[in-house]
Amino acid sequence: AAFEWSLPDSFNFGGDVIDAIAEDPGRLALIWCDGAGAERRFTFADIRRLSNRFANLLRANGVAKGDRVVVMLPRIPEWQIAMIGCLKLGAVPIPCITMLTEKDIAYRVTHSGAVAVVTTATDAAKFDNAAAFRLRCAVGAENDGDWLDFDAAIDAQPDDFDPVPMGIEDPAIMYYTSGSTGDPKGVTHAARSLFAWRVSAWHWLDLDESDVMWCTADTGWSKAGTSVLFGPWSVGATVLFYDGP
Repeated sequence: AAFEWSLPDSFNFGGDVIDAIAEDPGRLALIWCDGAGAERRFTFADIRRLSNRFANLLRANGVAKGDRVVVMLPRIPEWQIAMIGCLKLGAVPIPCITMLTEKDIAYRVTHSGAVAVVTTATDAAKFDNAAAFRLRCAVGAENDGDWLDFDAAIDAQPDDFDPVPMGIEDPAIMYYTSGSTGDPKGVTHAARSLFAWRVSAWHWLDLDESDVMWCTADTGWSKAGTSVLFGPWSVGATVLFYDGP
């Protein structure tokens, strides 16, 4: 009953949340595992370093604040790294589910004016007929042709990046509806929405920095923002990310 909104004048989730928490080098951000039993762990300091590299990769390829970037990745750590890297640059990520067809992708790319894409090598062919991109980056790519391999590309970038200032009303992320009654609708959220999702972590998920959160939502839906990325990490909680049945 005593709650009151209090929004800052500017907010960059990558800098104001991830980089701030990363000042404590031991804070665990992400536990990833898959159906085969593989496991990887990332501290907030790891996420800061890797997202800085991805932001530098975007900038090196002509992507700037306000540009749209398609992020179509399954439940793998590269999703968080790419998402945070986009936000640090002020580029607007468009999270997409991997089951999208070539037609679905072409519509979203044309409608949004996206200038870059990050996906997997398995799904790269779905973008063959999409618009020309300044950057095509794929996890597991062979680096032979238009697609850069995600790991090799970010490994070549510097570890340091100064997050771009973001006004609280600046566009920060764009989701598409499912399009069940017509063409999908692109819904752009301002930086204030990423700030506000911490409130769901406080009062709905009841999280604090000692908790581990597992949400099974697909990466293309806003539920993943609420309960996989922006909600838990706003309060310093650890996220479990499982890629499997």
